[in-house]
Amino acid sequence: MKLPPKFKKNPRILLFIIVAGVMLPLIAIMGYLEELENTKTHPSAILLIVMVFALMGIAKFRIKKRGYSGKRRGWNEQEKRQVRRRQNGKCAKCGDVPPRWEYHHKDGHRSNNSIWNCQGLCPNCHSVTTHDEP
Repeated sequence: MKLPPKFKKNPRILLFIIVAGVMLPLIAIMGYLEELENTKTHPSAILLIVMVFALMGIAKFRIKKRGYSGKRRGWNEQEKRQVRRRQNGKCAKCGDVPPRWEYHHKDGHRSNNSIWNCQGLCPNCHSVTTHDEP
């Protein structure tokens, strides 16, 4: 789902809309259950509220983690130099000096941008490695 630009600039708007859209019906449900049983707050309503807050926390974490833009952060030039130096200027797979460097996530997770998860490959080895992974 692509977010409108105003949400990218200020993700708190999106979080507010989510909270308002979830909390108002929850308050209504709690009032209904309380009226229905004429007792204190129903335990299932409390469980429902806890679950909603947990989901909101996960959503907030994911928004923060993505940096609001949805774009991936790759390795910077200094990190790429360190990888090339660690590999003695050679492709990690075939051992040749590549005409152009490409960088691969060893564990396959694009979000893991640790320098230890990076390996420099020649274009051919990178293509083979990427397309052979399940």
